Amino acid sequence: MASSASTASAPLAPMPPVTLSSDAAFAPGSAKLTHAGRERLDMMLLSVQVPTQFHELQVVGFSDRTGTAKNNLKLSQRRAEAVRRYLVEGGVPADSITAIGKGEREPKAECGKKKGKALSECLAPDRRVEINGLAPDAISH
Repeated sequence: MASSASTASAPLAPMPPVTLSSDAAFAPGSAKLTHAGRERLDMMLLSVQVPTQFHELQVVGFSDRTGTAKNNLKLSQRRAEAVRRYLVEGGVPADSITAIGKGEREPKAECGKKKGKALSECLAPDRRVEINGLAPDAISH
């Protein structure tokens, strides 16, 4: 494994995006990270030798289309901020991370006329937090 000095000077490249399923990472309707959500973020932090090697991280929260647009936007923002706080606590510099809530914009699911539990299950991919940014080229592959 390379020393931190050589890794720190490695060229930066886009890191593979990290997507957290909101259903696994948060309790329903909550912005509190679950144990599984914290574990997934810990794995991301362990992918570099020191967390300060992450640069220009963008944490983006999304929700599904159920509920009001206003509440969905607030929840997606709170979840993005919760992930940001956790990463800062893990050593990523606060000034290198932004948190954005997009609510129900940019859906991934096509659910047609499903209702009830079937609709909720279908919309699961829309409930997510995505993390993008730069990391040393040596670890971004």
